[in-house]
Formats: sequence, C-alpha cells, structure tokens
Amino acid sequence: MKILSVNTKGGFYGGIENTIYRMAHVFQKQGWENIGVFESESNHTEGYYTPFREVWLMDDISLYDLRAKIKDVDVVIIHKITQTRLFDFLLDRYPVILMIHDHDYYCPRKFKYFPFIHTNCTRPFHPVFCTLCSGMLNRHPGKIPVRPISILKNLKMLRRIRDVYRVIILSEFMRKNLILNQIPPDHIVKIYPFLEQKDYPPKKERRTPELLFMGRIIPAKGVDLLVEAMRQVQSPCHLTIVGTGSDLPHIKNLIDKYNLRSRITLAGWVKDPEKYYQKADMVLIPSRWQEPFGLAGVEAFSYGLPVIAFDVGGIHEWLIDHCNGYRVPPNDVSSFASTIDELLRNPGLRRQMGHAGWESIGNIYSEDAFLKRFKMLIEGLHE
Repeated sequence: MKILSVNTKGGFYGGIENTIYRMAHVFQKQGWENIGVFESESNHTEGYYTPFREVWLMDDISLYDLRAKIKDVDVVIIHKITQTRLFDFLLDRYPVILMIHDHDYYCPRKFKYFPFIHTNCTRPFHPVFCTLCSGMLNRHPGKIPVRPISILKNLKMLRRIRDVYRVIILSEFMRKNLILNQIPPDHIVKIYPFLEQKDYPPKKERRTPELLFMGRIIPAKGVDLLVEAMRQVQSPCHLTIVGTGSDLPHIKNLIDKYNLRSRITLAGWVKDPEKYYQKADMVLIPSRWQEPFGLAGVEAFSYGLPVIAFDVGGIHEWLIDHCNGYRVPPNDVSSFASTIDELLRNPGLRRQMGHAGWESIGNIYSEDAFLKRFKMLIEGLHE
C-alpha cells in the first residue's frame, strides 16, 4: 500500500501536522509506504519526515514534475490544501480521501464566529453573507498581517469536496457542518483520532498545582479569556501557556496589566510538550471558536489529566461533564474561574476525573480502533 499525504504545512506546526506525523508512523508499522506532498514548510522539521520515504514541497516543484515523481499511489489523504490546481491534479489521478480538521473550506474567516461581537456562526457558507462577514480580509502570519480572502476559492473548494471518495471527520458536530454545506451524508465517515495511552501517572508531590494551556495563541483559542479567569482564581496555582501565535503580544500586555507574572509563564513553542503534560494537574481549553474536535483535551487524557473547557463545537463529544472534567458555558469567564477553583480544592476529584479520561484513550481513542476504521475505509476502494 502506497499512501500519499498532502497538507499545507510540512513539519511540526499544530495539531493537524502532529496528526499527520502520528498517522504516518502507524502506516509505516503496517508495512505501508508513505509519501508526502506539502505546500510549504514550518520552521520545525527536524525528525518530522522520518516515516516518509519521499517528501516533495510545492515551493520547489511544479505539477508537471510532480506527475513523474509520484506513481502507483493507492490512495491520497488530503489534510489541508489551498492550491486548487494541486487538488484537481490529485482528483483526476487517484482516489482521494479528505480529512477535515477545521472550518476553512466553508468559512472564509476560518473560525466560524462573527468579528467584533465574537459570537459563533451557525450558517452555511453563502457568497454574499460570508463576503460581508469577512470584510474580504483575514489575519495571516508573516510580515503582512492580513491578506485578501477569495470567496470564489471557497466555492471551488466546496465543489471539489463533493468529488472526493470519502470525507473523514472527527466529531458529529463536524458532520452537521458538512451536511449543512451540502456534502452528501454517505460520503462522510467519522474516525476518532488516536493517542498513546501513557503509563498512568503516580500521585504528584505536594506543591503548587500546575495548570496548562497547550495550543496556538490566537483570538479563536481564547487565551485572553484564560488570563481574565486567572485574575479571579482564588486558590494557589500556576499556569503555563505553551504555544505561540498572533495574539501573543496582547497576552503579554494582559499579564503585565493584571500583575500576573508570578502566576503565569509563557513557554513559547516547545519541541517536547510531554514534559509539560507530565508536570500538569489539569488542562484548560478556553476556546471561543467552535472547536471541530479539540485534540488537546484528548491528549490531556492520555496523561491522566482532567480538562476544563468552554462548551463549544465538538468538545462535548469527548468531555463528559463531571466525569473526565467540566464543560463551562461559552465565554463565561467567572464560571471558568470558579470551576478551576473547585477542581483545585479537590485533588481526589482531579485524580478520579483524570483516570476516567485516561481509560477512554484505551477504549475509544486507541491506535487499534483507528486502524480498524481506516482499514474498512480503504477496503471500500476495491469494492
């Protein structure tokens, strides 16, 4: 079996790139051959391409040359793609599976919430309405902080999605979004992500409890709401924020404004997040956008940690209130803070909830469960 994985970024960058890396290792263990095609690279590529036999960057190769480089591919898995010509090239030649991790294809602003008022959008893609909502501009990392939005490109991408063999989603929330955008229901397959179930952590030494946020520091992730919540938390604790992004200067200003430097540490981007999970007592997900799934929470479960999160998007599918953590009404900073306090005051409950989450990794989010579903999907290609 030869599998071609396609994404906008090659290298460690975010949750999508980590998922591609894990999947490639699993495929390699099955004796399958991995090839990668990426539109560009992140700044962190060391070790990333280890499970791939070949990797091609669209920055360095033309479609004409790519045709000669990738042959006898059995299936293409597209994670994210922005180049319509590349999409068409793949659709014309191979069976294509599209794995949808976010809202990019049907939301020009990407985050499915309205600007200024910061409330979530439940509408399907509409050229006129989305043009007005987006203002034709979107934030973009780099020297130029915004770039024009192409509504026509979204239309073209949605049409291409209807031509793929199957669409993989991670949650029922995403299934509803795709059906709302006229993706045929029989083309949609839900396959949960998988993570390694770590050795169940021993009881931590008595110390100041450690809180953890892991993710990109952008407005959609709500890190500013988390800093506001930390102002209200009464119990002794320390928060580490791991990640970087466009909202980092604003977060630094908030921490200084509220004199929270002793309670909050900004760790930046880290190569090895495992040590932060191992030190943590709970993981916080303050997202204001509609999380398609919320992989950071399930990753916390693999370390036996409870999660507190705003109840947005697909989070309710894995975060069972009062079982493996707490769901808090969206944007309710005071409730978020009081829930943190409640869990800080009860270490026994933290361990109980963390263990419940840890068990779900072996039962629901295991490598075996993922492979079983994926193999069934691949077998359908030959029917």
